[in-house]
Amino acid sequence: MKSKIFYCFCSFLMMGLQAYAQNSSNQNEAEEETTYVNSAFNAARIVNGQSTLNPTNGSLFFTISHQFGKINEGSYNFFGLDRSTIRLGFEYGINDYFGIGIGRSSMNKTFDGFLKLKLLSQKYGAENMPFNLTLYSNISINSLKWYNTAVDYSFKNRTAWVTQFLISRKFTSTFSLQLSPSYIRQNPISTSPEDENTFAIGLSGRKKISNSGALVFEYFYLLPGYTSDHYENSFSLGFNFETFGHMFQIFLTNSQGLYENSFLAHTQGKWSNGDIHLGFNIVREFQVKKMKSFKQK
Repeated sequence: MKSKIFYCFCSFLMMGLQAYAQNSSNQNEAEEETTYVNSAFNAARIVNGQSTLNPTNGSLFFTISHQFGKINEGSYNFFGLDRSTIRLGFEYGINDYFGIGIGRSSMNKTFDGFLKLKLLSQKYGAENMPFNLTLYSNISINSLKWYNTAVDYSFKNRTAWVTQFLISRKFTSTFSLQLSPSYIRQNPISTSPEDENTFAIGLSGRKKISNSGALVFEYFYLLPGYTSDHYENSFSLGFNFETFGHMFQIFLTNSQGLYENSFLAHTQGKWSNGDIHLGFNIVREFQVKKMKSFKQK
């Protein structure tokens, strides 16, 4: 079942590439100026996963993420609304190409931090680049108290690393796709059968349906191994609504965690069983540094 879904998404990606190639063949190749394509995604996170969008120089994103329990928990738990997981996060643009971020999640009392570096930008004309490329690296630290003194649970065993290459393309003014090859490094205790190294491939998309609204999806396929055998692929569907200075995202997902290691390597829910979580992100942007254009005025 996992392979069939993954192949369907790959076919969808190939259709988008073919459509772009047909459109490009009709354009005049002799351009005098370089034109940069606007952001393929208008939010730093597509749903749970990161997009190629970086905060601009001096821009600060404050994100409140809230995810409820499973819908199939029934009326006693108000279809999951009685349970929740939250994350508070900050992301800051050191410059237009390099961003840093920190966060705290209630799940496993986890702290996380990350670096985000834009390597390539989509452009055409005198200089051509068919896609955006961003390097993303994240560390998460489980700060739960450990009561089993018979097992050595060191700081190393509490940490996990995730590194991703985020590759996106804006095919039209309303349609974008992103591939996210991902590497997860865990440090389980010696008695745990979990993999230390896990690989996944993500496919995400955005379809703009109005000036301020867009439909989004993301799917992460776990490559074969212990993690793939014991956990599920993360799949999410959502709707983004943008206002001045704010981004509202509401979504459905089979992942409970709100940081990379949790939803990439530890998703347990199955859509077919109704293990679906309702969640939302609220993003507020602040301009900490004055923009150059403002300074010049």
